[in-house]
Amino acid sequence: MNLIGFSNTGKFNYHLKILGDLIEKDQNGRHILTEKGRMAAQFLQKFPEKKLQPTILSMADAAIIDFAGMALAAANPVF
Repeated sequence: MNLIGFSNTGKFNYHLKILGDLIEKDQNGRHILTEKGRMAAQFLQKFPEKKLQPTILSMADAAIIDFAGMALAAANPVF
């Protein structure tokens, strides 16, 4: 947290928990990457995230997306 200047411990701990078995604590209590974490980092470096171009939707497109969302919610209330 000190290294990146982050002060919200709740959010920080939440994100550490999300990383699961990709990180672990060393003998000094610092978080380090596990072998699986190092492999994941190498994979992400090899295949960087593509930048998406924003798309302007027409009113008709927005209505169709809205209808599809409502239909999914009605068909599967847990969704």
